[in-house]
Order: sequence, then structure tokens, then C-alpha cells
Amino acid sequence: MVAHFTTIMKGIIVQQISVGCWPIDKGSELKNKIYRIYAWVILILYTIKIILEFTYICGHTGNVFVLGEMFIIFFTGVLFQIRILNIFYRSVDYQNLMIFFRDKISLTEYWDPSKKSMKIAMDQEREAKYLVMLFTVMFTFGYFIFFILTVYMNFISGSYEKDSDVPMLSPFTLALPFDTQFNKVNWSFTYVAECIFGYICLGSVLCQDVMLCYIILHVIGHLKIMVCKLKQLHVISKSLDEHYDDLYDMEQIRDMKDVEKSWTEYSEEDENFIYAKMIDCLLHHALILRFFSDMQNVFGLIFFTNFLYDVSCICLLGFQMTSALIYTVIRFSLFFMGAVARLIMICYYCDQLAAESRKLCEAVYCSNWPSLSARCKSSLYFFLMRTQIPLQFSAMGFLSVTVETMSMILKSSFSYFTILRSFDE
Repeated sequence: MVAHFTTIMKGIIVQQISVGCWPIDKGSELKNKIYRIYAWVILILYTIKIILEFTYICGHTGNVFVLGEMFIIFFTGVLFQIRILNIFYRSVDYQNLMIFFRDKISLTEYWDPSKKSMKIAMDQEREAKYLVMLFTVMFTFGYFIFFILTVYMNFISGSYEKDSDVPMLSPFTLALPFDTQFNKVNWSFTYVAECIFGYICLGSVLCQDVMLCYIILHVIGHLKIMVCKLKQLHVISKSLDEHYDDLYDMEQIRDMKDVEKSWTEYSEEDENFIYAKMIDCLLHHALILRFFSDMQNVFGLIFFTNFLYDVSCICLLGFQMTSALIYTVIRFSLFFMGAVARLIMICYYCDQLAAESRKLCEAVYCSNWPSLSARCKSSLYFFLMRTQIPLQFSAMGFLSVTVETMSMILKSSFSYFTILRSFDE
């Protein structure tokens, strides 16, 4: 299945496979069993890590900054656990959704006789690629800074020197049965393990979110193409093909003298041609609705857990940045920017999807529907009824994924942040 995806999607899928977060492919039974065992091993090891983190939290409740740091890492680990369990539970649905996207929705291999539609498809694909590259660079930079900063702080403090009495810092703090603060061998082993766990957790969460936005951008592209076709519906005729790519709105159409007759009169041939195009739009919209429903089914839990995570962790991250330790400020400022950027990215593109779906109704009214035949009008009426409800993602039915919800989350996080600050004072 992976071989037929685009280069961008292949990179995301390879990362997901490497951490056990990709559904089992239809293929060799032996390979499937090995991969399932591998995924369960990662899940069990990460569960042990979360238990060790929680044990450490229970034993260090005195320092509010240490407590905040541990809760951030703990919540991030829980978010990853829920994601991977969701994939295990919906493995078949997840795989079918990706195949559906590759074969029917992806704009990479999209073709249409209209130059305008092709331009929209290429622009959306280009924006999706830039989005993936941007967040890949951000993640890579943040990941290396987060872990290398620990080594740098240990180096300048003299922790690596022989017989040093300065304890060594670790990226994550766990309740381990052996010493990692003064024993360099134990610290090295733990540091490598924590780097791997960090890649597994942060990489998989970010890749799933970026992949979600990548897919949404392609769906938005389909909606834009449909809007363009609907607005030009009344001039899509064989006698007017040469003007198809030049007509963008009603004013341009009315200004063209060679189209004035077709504005009020259609031949039977033109009516049949318009009706065929209308049916094509109906089928296209039905395809988008089915794909959207499948996406909501697979990603609904992810939206819900994202919102819970963002409300709790953004306020904790902001609180950590008020620490007097420059080490803590630098590490968690990167974490904070990544969390906020991820929230904005998801809510913005989901909101754009809903906004673009609302334009379908407007596009129908912009067409010359009063001059169409009865069967064309009935098809348009049916299309209007199906477009009354916008394509709006929801977090398991509790909250809509919109920019307004994003603002509410940020306001709530700031309120909790002020409460934490008052407790610290």
C-alpha cells in the first residue's frame, strides 16, 4: 500500500510504521504478526515509562515546577497511548481511509479538462507539501534542541568530569531503581532510551496531525473545484468551451457579448450537457461526503483528546516558562510554540473546510438556475439540500473543530495559567 503514495505521504507513513502507528497492511501473514508484536512491544514499553513517570510525580509533589514538567511529559505520553490504541481498534477503518484518499481524493494525480480546476489542484497540493515540510523542519529543530540542550547543560556544569559531585540532568525524569544522576553508564543508557521514546511519542503525534491537515487540504481543493464548476455551470456548453477557463463570476459573464444569448436561452443539446455536468458535481459531492464521514469516524477521538491535551498542557507550558531556570525556559518555550502551532494548524484548516463547503450553496445561486429545465432545477434543489450542513469536524460530538474553539481553548489555558501563578505566589 505504501508504494503507491506520494513522496510526502510516504515519509509520513514510514515514520508511522517505525513507531508501530500504522495499520497492518494486507500481505504476508508472517509480516503482519511480526509487526503486530513490534507495535505491542512499543505500547507496553511506553506504558512502563508512563508508570515510572507517574511514580516519580507521586514522590516529588513539593516543587511545583518539577511537578508541572512531569505532568506535561506524562500527558504527552498518555496522548500517544490513546492514539496508538485508537489505531489498533480502528485498524481496518484507518487503512481503508488511507486507500480511499490515495485512490479517490488525492490531488496529486488529479486531472480535469479545465485549466482553472487544474490550477486549484496544483495550488492545494503545493500548499500541502509546504505545510508538511514546515512542520518537519520545526519538529526536527525542536527535537534536537530539546535533547541536546540537556547534554550541553551537563557539559557546562561539569557533570561529565571524573568524580564530579554535580548531578547529571536527564530529558525526562523517571522513578528508576538505579542511579542516573552520578553513574555515567546508567545515564547514557537512559538518555538513549529517552531519545527513542521522545521520537516515538512526539514524532507520531505530530505526523498524525500533519497527515490529517495534508488530507484536509486536498478535500478543500476538491470543494474549490466544485465551487468553480457550479459558478460556471450555465456556460458549460459545447458551443462555449473556448470561454470555460475565462469565466470566474457573474459580472465577467454578463460583459461578454458572445455569451449573452446563452444567458437566457439553452438548446436541448446544451441542456443535456449542463445536466451531465450537474450529475458529475452531485457524484463528486457524494464522494466528498462519504470520505468526510469516514474521516470523522477515524479522527473524532483524536480531535477530542487533542483538545483535552491542549487545555491542560498549554497552561502548564506557559507556567514552566515563568521559571527562573534558563534551561527550563528554552526547552519548554519550544514545546509551547509547537503545541500552539499544532492547535492553530488543525483548527484553522478544519475551519477552512467548513467555510469552503458553505460556498457550494452560494455557487449554485450564482449559476443561471432560473433558465434551466425542470430536471436540472430538481437536481440543483437536491444538491442544495445536501449542502445545507457544512463539513464541520467535531470532537466526538462535544465541540466543533473551529477557530472559535481554538480561541476558547487558549482563553481557558490562560485562565488556568493565572490560577497556577497565584498558587505559586
